[in-house]
Amino acid sequence: MKTHIAALLVLFVCVATGIPLKVGAQSYVEVFGQNRLQYRKFDWKYFDTKHFRVYHYDRAGRQLGRYVAEEAENDIPVIEKKLGGEFPKRFNIILYNSYDEYRQSNIGLKDESSATGNTRAGTLNLVGDKLVVYFTGQHTDLRHQIRAGMARVVMERMIFGESFKKMVKNALLLNLPQWVTDGYISYLVDGWDAKSNSEWKSLLDARPDAGFYELAEQYPELAGKAFWKFVSHQYSNNTVKSLLYSMQQKTSLNKAMKEKSNLDMKVTKAYDSCIGFYKKIYEQDAKKQEIPDSTKGLISLKVPKDNTVIRDIRVSPRGSDVCYVAWKDGKYTVYTQKTANEQDVATILEGGQKDLTEQTDPNYPMIAWSISGYKLAILYRTGFRMNLRIYNSLKGRIENYVIPKNRFDRVLGMAFMEDDDKLVFSAIKKSQTDLYQFTIKGSKMTNITDDAWDDVAPVFIAGGSRTGILFLSNRPKPGMDVPLGVNELPAGPMNVFFYNTKTKSTELMQCTDYKTGHVTQPIQYGFDNFAYLYDGNGINNKYVVLFARDKHNKDSAYSVPITNYNTSILGQQYNLASGDVADVIQ
Repeated sequence: MKTHIAALLVLFVCVATGIPLKVGAQSYVEVFGQNRLQYRKFDWKYFDTKHFRVYHYDRAGRQLGRYVAEEAENDIPVIEKKLGGEFPKRFNIILYNSYDEYRQSNIGLKDESSATGNTRAGTLNLVGDKLVVYFTGQHTDLRHQIRAGMARVVMERMIFGESFKKMVKNALLLNLPQWVTDGYISYLVDGWDAKSNSEWKSLLDARPDAGFYELAEQYPELAGKAFWKFVSHQYSNNTVKSLLYSMQQKTSLNKAMKEKSNLDMKVTKAYDSCIGFYKKIYEQDAKKQEIPDSTKGLISLKVPKDNTVIRDIRVSPRGSDVCYVAWKDGKYTVYTQKTANEQDVATILEGGQKDLTEQTDPNYPMIAWSISGYKLAILYRTGFRMNLRIYNSLKGRIENYVIPKNRFDRVLGMAFMEDDDKLVFSAIKKSQTDLYQFTIKGSKMTNITDDAWDDVAPVFIAGGSRTGILFLSNRPKPGMDVPLGVNELPAGPMNVFFYNTKTKSTELMQCTDYKTGHVTQPIQYGFDNFAYLYDGNGINNKYVVLFARDKHNKDSAYSVPITNYNTSILGQQYNLASGDVADVIQ
């Protein structure tokens, strides 16, 4: 496979702060004190279960509300067993159908009169009883929000007590560092996953002289998660619980760690042991892994040290330009940068409003190059208006379109089709994530999929033996009309599927069948193959999909790994015009 496809690298050059931590979808508890503009009125209804009242709205939100209610009840015994605490007898969950509708609430705004300040991912106001979640387009992510929020509830009850007086008193006396609680909850919910491993390794590589305390101050959740993984691996899960309990009782990390039943060492030695543990593992791994060839670098993008988040890096099909988005303090800028000579940078779009408390939008602005490379599309929002801007280099003009608000609730993925007057969207509409064909002129939307399963990350395949759409889905079978079973919830793992746009057959080709790990970013790979990223060994590496004929003389797919890097591939794309694959490596 490597003989006819050139690999180009877009390199992140990490400066001072190490890694750009991208903000993801998370859960919040409501904080009042400021107001956001509301574009609609919410007609709230609710489900009552044994422990929860789940608030939802609209007919579309009813099915989501049922999903949240069932998942929350099922998770209570699991979380209580892992944490050793009890969940409240009654609790409220507020469910929004999309990120945009969630942003119309007063969630996440800074309340200057509150000791808790600006609520962050998975946190719980000490006097609050509401967990707020929203649908990101994937049911598994919604389940993650629920589990993280519920774990926070149980932990804070354990630490601060149940009554208001106990909460206030203990909050004043107990001064646990943020990494202790945030890291533990993240480790409890996710385990030591590939994303955390990759980010922690990148951080240690970028800052080899930094100690644990310094890293924990700047990245409390990630550092805390790494510490609890270290304790679990080097000692036991019982030691994790014992140490956490001692930290709560002793109100001193040093005293808790020095206990013989815990780590039997001073806190400074424990910090050094944690860092040394990971450096040794990564050194051993490096002996069996490849280092990306930096001589094939197409361009290097420096990550600023001012908390700017760089994302959505897209290389033009001919490799002459790179387009990307930079977010900082509520404002975004879309840049293009030449890959040759002086590598000139140009700003082509700016938006947002400066706000130090503002979150980074999880999807917008969104970028896509046409297959020919003559068009660049940017999908972005201003207020409640959805805008599509097309830079048409062939005709030398900028085309602006306003997409009617009834077309979808939120777009999660976008790609040009073979006809560059059409796009394929992965979009949420009425609390359902489907694929759509979108005609730019007239804003006409046509369903490609229309079911309860989550369909995301579409890429159009052209120029070879197959023409169609490659995408990720959690559907359990390779069909367009797979119904939900009785009491079945659409929460399975994501896998790669292919839809043939020429035959329009309702039978899909399933390219992967993973039960564990995470599959991301499917792409075309040459004229006749596909590729995707998979983190089965803890690092995102590239796998190529090959084809054979089964006993029924139909196409069947299997995969082979073609990289074994010591660092994760952050992004990849295939450019049909040049025949190259561009990888984003940090």
